[in-house]
Amino acid sequence: MNISMLPQIASSNPAEWLNASQGASNTTTDGTQMFGDIYNQLVGGVNQTDAAFQADIVKAAAGEMDNPAQLLIDSSKAQVSLQLASSVRNNALQAYTTIMNMQV
Repeated sequence: MNISMLPQIASSNPAEWLNASQGASNTTTDGTQMFGDIYNQLVGGVNQTDAAFQADIVKAAAGEMDNPAQLLIDSSKAQVSLQLASSVRNNALQAYTTIMNMQV
């Protein structure tokens, strides 16, 4: 997130700054594209933290790691980001099933 976006976040309508930060092509009436983009960014972050952890494992095995504590830090980051993505997915599925079970 850019610092230049902070005044937009303070606006009264959160959908405005989300749409402004993601571009006008992602706006839909139901918000599915916006949620998909946010979730894809979340999964991309999980992949990046996992790749950093895997690179640290290779460095540690080769004896090239300068700071062994970095391996534990990256391990924790990868674990927390995976738990976050799993939690977001589970909550989204729970919300979807709740909406689908509503009687109209």
